[in-house]
Amino acid sequence: MLRRVLTFVDERSGLGAWLKEAAESPLPGGASWARSFGAVTLALIGLEALTGIALGAWYSPSVTDAWASVHYIEYQVFMGSLVRGLHHFGGNALIVMALLHFIQALVWGAYRAPRELTWVTGLLVLQVLIVISHTGYLLPNDLRAYWATQVLLGIAGNQPVVGAPAQTVIQGGPAFGNATLTHLYALHVLLLPAALALLLGVHLKLRKRHGAEAPPGAAQTDSTTIKRTPYWPTQAARDAAMTAATFVGLFVYTSANGGVELGAPGDPAVEYVARPEWYFLPIFQLRHWFTGSTEFIATAGLPGVAVGALCGLPFVYPRLQKKLPKAHALIVAGVLGGLVGAIGLGGMTAWADANDQKAIETNLKAEKIAHEAHRLAMIGVPVSGPLELYKNDPLVWGARVFLRECAACHSDCTEKPFKGVVCMNGYAGRAWLTTFLKDPHAPHYFGNTKIDEMDAFTGGDEKAKAIVEFVYSEGARTDVNAELAAKGRTLFDKEGCESCHTLDDEGSGTAPALKGYASEKWLEAFIRTPDAARFYGELNEMDSFPHEKLDKSELSAVIAYLRAQAAEPLNFAVTTP
Repeated sequence: MLRRVLTFVDERSGLGAWLKEAAESPLPGGASWARSFGAVTLALIGLEALTGIALGAWYSPSVTDAWASVHYIEYQVFMGSLVRGLHHFGGNALIVMALLHFIQALVWGAYRAPRELTWVTGLLVLQVLIVISHTGYLLPNDLRAYWATQVLLGIAGNQPVVGAPAQTVIQGGPAFGNATLTHLYALHVLLLPAALALLLGVHLKLRKRHGAEAPPGAAQTDSTTIKRTPYWPTQAARDAAMTAATFVGLFVYTSANGGVELGAPGDPAVEYVARPEWYFLPIFQLRHWFTGSTEFIATAGLPGVAVGALCGLPFVYPRLQKKLPKAHALIVAGVLGGLVGAIGLGGMTAWADANDQKAIETNLKAEKIAHEAHRLAMIGVPVSGPLELYKNDPLVWGARVFLRECAACHSDCTEKPFKGVVCMNGYAGRAWLTTFLKDPHAPHYFGNTKIDEMDAFTGGDEKAKAIVEFVYSEGARTDVNAELAAKGRTLFDKEGCESCHTLDDEGSGTAPALKGYASEKWLEAFIRTPDAARFYGELNEMDSFPHEKLDKSELSAVIAYLRAQAAEPLNFAVTTP
């Protein structure tokens, strides 16, 4: 029965004849491992297609859903992390194999007649593969993808003449939004794959028409002396072995790495040092040397010239050969030298990043945000978008609102030298109050403000400890030492603190009233109107935050975050200027 079915299929489709023809196709110079790069490239394209279809079944290309859908794939879909990892690392392996196939074709002289168009279509396939891979890199819409997309849009906008229209088309309007992701998604899964299929079909058709090229050293003109062996079984076995080794390596590498990283949701308020994939690092480095109106030289000019020269190579080679007997060797040396130079440019960026402490610290902070985002996403991502998921934890949400509204002035306490105002790490905790009391004019406190009327406390550690406990108790804490706080209340009067700081809701007009200091009620009033007489009055430098600037829920979150700081250890050393 099976034989009859196969016979029927063969008679109607000619599949058997096609397979026989492919198996018997002659290979000048015999089987070679170098020939397998092309076969592995085809196999990896197939892997990308299959894993891409699987991911596409769950992915949603919108600002509100993109990150959430990728998070769902990564953490809740059966084998989702593995499939996504194989798609990502398989894409990188695909570029590597395509480049190796390009180098093999170059060294073997596959650009020479009659294979000129085979060479050109192969180069175009490589370009499309690179662009497809990069558009996929942007789809998760995490911090890395978001900022990389901003770089891409900036590059498009900086191109002469067509820049602004191109940027508008890519982003789907005047700014980044849902249309940007849908456009990138359409490019990644529809337009570019269609272009790849067309070019790849033409490339394979031309390769079949003109046959396989001979390896270096084989005679190119005497067809009677070149060793020819059929594709099956030797070359087929080598192709299968290299493909299997590549796939096993991908599986092991993906499993060992736990899939591919998903950062925090893309957020313009969170700084991130974004870098493109490794194959775009040379262009990224060139952008450091061509800035402003000349940036297009790095992003389009030089790469365009390089690709154009390679495409034109088959057509200028005959003339070069007449003038230079070793033209092929010089071409190979020149192109490989260019590739080495490109690798060197990419290496410069990688080396600079590895030694840029500020960039490392910035991305470490982003990594911490990502951990929080993943934890909170397991509770559920709001339909309004992943940035809203931080509201699942008031402290995390408060930290983000603080970062958005307050960090411009109350900067990172570990900054050296500290240029912000009143460091909030450990705010209103015992350690914070103690160091503040002993040196209120330190840079981390009032040192970078115009407030200079408070004297440092010099009454000794025991008295300072008691006064700190009293002020700490005003925040309605549950861990107050009542006896020590009572002693501090007495010392508050004896040491003259009450001459500036009142213990009512009115204040003296010269210093903040300390009744309920750092309690929820006190903080709410202070954040809303820091310039009130009860607080800093005319000495105030802080912006007020009325309801239209900071709504009730955001204010509550910031207050929760600030009150939680009291339990945090100080991450800075107080030094006088």
